[in-house]
Amino acid sequence: MIRKFRIILIIFFLFIGGCSEGPDDSGIFTKTKETPILSTEMQVVVSKTSTALVQISTSTRKITPNPVISPFPKEVAPVRSETPFIFELTTGVHNFFPLVQSPFGSTYLQTIDNSYPYGSTQNNERVAHDGVEIYNAHGTPVLAAQSGTVFFAGNDLEKQWGRYKNFYGNMIILRHNNSTTGDQFFTLYAHLSEILVKENQIVNIGQQIGKVGDSGGATGSHLHFEIRVNQPLLENTINPELYLDFNYSEDRNKSGFLTGQVIDQNGNYLSENPISIQPLIGEEIDQTKIPRFIQTYTAGMPEISYWKENFALRNLPAGDYRVSTYTNGIFLEKFITIEPGMLTYLILQPE
Repeated sequence: MIRKFRIILIIFFLFIGGCSEGPDDSGIFTKTKETPILSTEMQVVVSKTSTALVQISTSTRKITPNPVISPFPKEVAPVRSETPFIFELTTGVHNFFPLVQSPFGSTYLQTIDNSYPYGSTQNNERVAHDGVEIYNAHGTPVLAAQSGTVFFAGNDLEKQWGRYKNFYGNMIILRHNNSTTGDQFFTLYAHLSEILVKENQIVNIGQQIGKVGDSGGATGSHLHFEIRVNQPLLENTINPELYLDFNYSEDRNKSGFLTGQVIDQNGNYLSENPISIQPLIGEEIDQTKIPRFIQTYTAGMPEISYWKENFALRNLPAGDYRVSTYTNGIFLEKFITIEPGMLTYLILQPE
């Protein structure tokens, strides 16, 4: 079916003017005619307090986050990382490195709401989302996702911690030290009905620190959860889905993670770009399974994540998939494998 689709696509472009060609060795369709470069308005965030280890291809080097997206080398054969906290920005299967555990116990819901994911505006209906939502009843115990120290405990009526004041309501920020990377990170818990800790208090992972509520700008009782790196500022958020460990409703032996970049010819992130993820049987689309549709992050999201990604999806059943998108009228596709308990990294970029 996929081969037939490619043949039809090639004939179509030849018919309208011969401006496209068949897929190259990587399976990507590209336009031979020069096309306008997409521009994006990105809020560039530069970390001044720490560095991260990043492995590109087979060499490892210590870098300071750069405000300009560096061009990536040509993709090599898929690789598997075996060293903790080495982030390989190449297409392939890599280790999954959780920073935190779920802020809820196993007797409560731990599933992340997928209707308003990190980096989404919910089809321009809401402000860009800087965290994730986990729904539980009013009064449900909220637990420390990692051991650390209480950095802030109170509300945001006077100090703005989010997109506007009184956005989070009653909230807690915990500070954690990452001994592996040498930096610090913060977890944020918002919309609480009760706060059970005080600033500078030491807390242990799994300790109750508050209760679920609907304070601030919340609609219904739920927990808004964020991870911020280096500094506890809004511009330092990263996607919690890539750093929360498997919860009791997710099987690490049957599912994995997908993340990566959709970028233009110059390596600039493309915002709110639709992505289709279709399960395969052999080389054919599996018509018995429902495809997944996601988008890249909206413009203005921080660019300081360890993975340097602009899309992510967790709890994807292990197996083979066709991942495709359109960028400025150019169709791109790649075929990937999701392995249990692992993270698959993917770069989609026109040549």
